Parts: sequence; C-alpha cells; structure tokens
Amino acid sequence: MEGVQTEEREEGYYGSDLIVDLLCDLGIKYVALNPGSSIRGLHDSLVNRGRRCGVELIECLHEEIAVAVAHGYALATGEPAAVALHDIVGLLHAPMAIFNAYYDGVPMIVLGGTGPLELEKRRSWIDWIHTALVNGNFVRDLVKWDYQPSDPADAAESLIRGFITSVTEPKAPVYLCYDVGLQEAKVDHSLASEYRSKVKGRRYKVSTPINGDQETLDRIAESLIHSETPVILAGNTGRNWKSVDYLVKLAETASVGVMDSLERFNFPNVHPLDLTGTRLLEEADFILALDVKNVQASIRFMESSYNVSPLEEDRVRVLRKDVKIGVIGLEELRAKSSVLGYQRIQETDIQVMADTSTALPYLVRRISEVVEGDPGLRRKLEERASKYREVHQEVRRRWEEQLRRRWDERPMSPARAAYEMWRVLSNEDWALSVGTLRGWARRIWEWTKPWHYHGHPTSGGGGQGFALPATVGIALAYKGTGRSVLGLIGDGNALYTFNSIWTASHHRVPVIAVIENNLAFYNDVEHRVAVAKSRGRSMEEARIGVEIRDPNVNFAKMAESLGGVGFGPIEAPGEVQNAMLSALRVTRTKSVPVVIDLIVKPR
Repeated sequence: MEGVQTEEREEGYYGSDLIVDLLCDLGIKYVALNPGSSIRGLHDSLVNRGRRCGVELIECLHEEIAVAVAHGYALATGEPAAVALHDIVGLLHAPMAIFNAYYDGVPMIVLGGTGPLELEKRRSWIDWIHTALVNGNFVRDLVKWDYQPSDPADAAESLIRGFITSVTEPKAPVYLCYDVGLQEAKVDHSLASEYRSKVKGRRYKVSTPINGDQETLDRIAESLIHSETPVILAGNTGRNWKSVDYLVKLAETASVGVMDSLERFNFPNVHPLDLTGTRLLEEADFILALDVKNVQASIRFMESSYNVSPLEEDRVRVLRKDVKIGVIGLEELRAKSSVLGYQRIQETDIQVMADTSTALPYLVRRISEVVEGDPGLRRKLEERASKYREVHQEVRRRWEEQLRRRWDERPMSPARAAYEMWRVLSNEDWALSVGTLRGWARRIWEWTKPWHYHGHPTSGGGGQGFALPATVGIALAYKGTGRSVLGLIGDGNALYTFNSIWTASHHRVPVIAVIENNLAFYNDVEHRVAVAKSRGRSMEEARIGVEIRDPNVNFAKMAESLGGVGFGPIEAPGEVQNAMLSALRVTRTKSVPVVIDLIVKPR
C-alpha cells in the first residue's frame, strides 16, 4: 500500500483519478466508451488506474453502441455499468439508447465531459461549439437524475448519489457531466481517502424496497384464492431473478395461471400453470397485473400491443363484464411529462404501489397460512390447477400442430428455424439475450431459468439498433462462465449498430448473433399494407421503400470484416443445425463473435 501511495504522490492525483477510484469502490466493472477530447482525463485514469482495481474499458465504435452494451450488461446482472460520452457531439449520438434504457428500467451510470469551462483554457471554435450550459439539458427527459459538479468534493458526492439513485427502484440511468478542468485538476489525497473509506465502509446506503400496504395485499391474496378463474399477468417482474422463484411459488400456492408479457423472463414456459398464448384471460374473473407497464393494452389486445391498432377489433380481447383487476408495481414513479410512456390509464379494483420482490413473498406466506388451515379450500385450488394444466397442454398441442403445418415452408418459417436451433441448444448451457423468432423460441424451447430470456429486441423504448450491442453486453456479463449466449435479431435492427461485432471481436467476447433476415423492415411493410388497404389502394407496392434488397446484405461477410466469423445466408432448414454447432465450436475455441444469417419468413 505504501508503494502505491508513493507512486501516486510522484505522479500526482487528479479529479478523473478520484472518479475512477470511486467507480471501482462502487463495484462498477465496465466503462463503455467511444473516445473524445472532453473525456481524455477520464480515459487516462481508466487506463492507468481502472485496470488496477478491475474496471475494464470497453471500446465501442459509436456512442449508441456503448450505451446499449451497458444496457445489456444490466439486463443480465441487475447491476449498472458505466458509459463515458464526449461533450455534446458524443452525447447527441446516445439519446436513443438512453431512452431505451430508461423505459426498460435498467441502472446505468452515464458519464460526460464538457468544456473546459475556464475561459482561458478553451480552444477557439471547437471547445466553444462543443460546450453547453449545461449538457444535461440534452438528456434530462431521458434519465432519472442529472448533475454537473463544480469541484472535486462535489464530483465525489454526486457520483455516489448518482449510483444510489440509479440502482434504487425503479431503476434507471443517471447522467453526470465533468468539466475538462475538473477532470485534469490535481486533487488532495485526503479528500479521496475520506469519500473512498465511506464507500468501502458502506456508509452510503441504498433504500430498501417499497413493501406496499399489507391490508391491500391481503385483499389481493383473498381475490387470488376465492376467484373462480384468476390469472396473473407478469410484466417486468423478472428483472429481479428471485422474484421469478416467488412468482412460481405464488402460482403453485394459489393455483393461479400465469401469462408472461415477455418483457423479461417471468415464468417457466414448461410449467403446467403457464398460460401464455392461451385465451384464458377472456375467462378470468380476477386479473392481477405485476409490473405491467401498459395494463390497458396488455389485457385488451390478443398480441403485442404495438402491432395492433385500436380499430382492429378482431384482434381485441372481450373480457368478462364482471372481471376485477388488481395491480402491483412501481410504474407511477416512472412517469414523465416528456414522453407518453405511462400510456392509457386502466380502471382497477385493487391497486398497490410495491416492489414485487417484497410483495410476492408476502402473498406466498399469507396464502399459505389460509390454505393450510382449510382442507376444503385446498381441494378447490387443486381442481382449479387441474383445469389450468389442461389448458396449458392443449395450447402446446396446438403449437406442435402449427409447426407440422409449417414444416416445409420456403423461406423457412420462424417455427421451423426455432425447432432446428433447439435440437442443438437443448444439450447446451445457453442464454438467450433478446428475440423470440416471432414467439416460436418460447413455444418450442424450454425456458426454465431467468437467463433463458432477457427481453424484447427493441427494448422498453421500442428503439431499433438496440438488440445487437445489448447482446454483446449480455455476453460480456456471462464471459468466462461457459454459458453460450445468442441473440435472435431482425435484419433491419442489426444494421443500425452492426459495428457492435467489432467490439465483441476486440474484447474477445464469445457471442452468437442469429439474424432473422426477411430482407425488409417488415414492421413497416405491415403498416404500408394497412394504409393501402384502408385507402383502397394497391397493396402490390407495399414493400417499396422498406425492402433491404438490391443489393442484399451479406451479414456473414460483414461479420468477417469486423473480426468475427459468419455463416450464411442459410435458406435450407437442414443447414441450421450444422451452422449452430459450428458457431458454438468457434465461440468456445476462439472467443470471437459469430453471425448466422437465416433467411426466414417474417411471420
């Protein structure tokens, strides 16, 4: 220790050193960045001090990629990574990805640079045009909190506060901007020691989760027990992996069916009480929504609500008139005026603000107490569970029949592609980052662990370009575990940020990106068809301006140019297994990214 202190005195100790040391003390393992002059001090400290304490710099070719890598890491770990963004021009490349992270509810420490604010140190033109008063204005509506400290003590306190704010539910990114002068100014060691000792001694606390009103939770427990056909709708509950176990226990204790909205992994698809994909919500007399961002649309529409117009009545559920609705979650705390992320308001009968990580264990205990003392009630619940098991088995039989009907389709159907991939993955320890091959990965594969699915390929914000760098971030979290990570990523989505493959190659992150290649921005094809149909116009031109053809993109060659390995394009279903086996072999022996280009039908 004395040697380190002597070395620091000889070299000097700077504001950016203090920031990096505190990042280390706070448990930050990665800082993703694209370099820039306004973060040069921070960059130097990351290289010269960060590596000593285990903070690794992840180099990215675009700021949107850097933020999405940190986003993916948070999805896999529940912990924040940091991102460093260069003044205004770097910051303005990032808002799409920060927006995605905010509405996905993930923690993240976004660090920025600005200035120099001191007039005499500012270079003509470039330092003026790239300095704002203040940088936080550009992202204030997209983060939970932002701040620009004025001195070293302020920098230390605001970083600690930012970390606590970010990881406190509901979790979200924070933005902290540091003047070049502050980063490069010398700092007294005694100041650093004071704050670092308090962080290491856990003198700064993260608040415990919100428990919720017990009387209201008791009413929810009674409704789950005594309703005829109760159904739980799970949204973002799986962000806390322990909550998945408690949700399973709750379903089994109360004999309640569960429908998974696929915002996260919430419930095992092979569990007999899994009702995802059934129409039982229409029969429910009590619906309990857990961490559901859009309750109104989730209970009303037959499929993902972003694909359904309110005018498409044939795709709208008809609920029982006497259905009662209960809600547990923290969504009211996430609402902002700038973006209508809160969506339509839903009438409810019971609603409680609570963290489901505490509410679910309470409900399990409360219902267990009631059921154990009432044999008649226990028999009633067993009969209800038997009914749900039949519904579960029936829907799985229906999916098997659909797979058989679509077996020989060309281009291959998403169902067949998912089946061929599962024949390989079923023998592996695997993690799926994002995507479902239009739901078929969940219908055919066995999702039993939280790492078997991390979220939607356009994230909570619905932004394109998220999926591939997020997959790299998720693979970064599992690096060294022996777990094979793959993502199911649309071709259009992938093209926004395909340079993510370089980051995975450069940092030796083994990951498999399966490109669902339908040669189009297909979501917009459907919009074009809908407009043409409503206006009585020809639908033959619906693909003009949305196809990715002429020339067709060769994803395999693109991957090779960025240091990865590519397979495809693959059109024959019989070639999928060999490509998967080869991809697994490459990631294990070479620790590089692999891209598999699958030509598939859009639906």
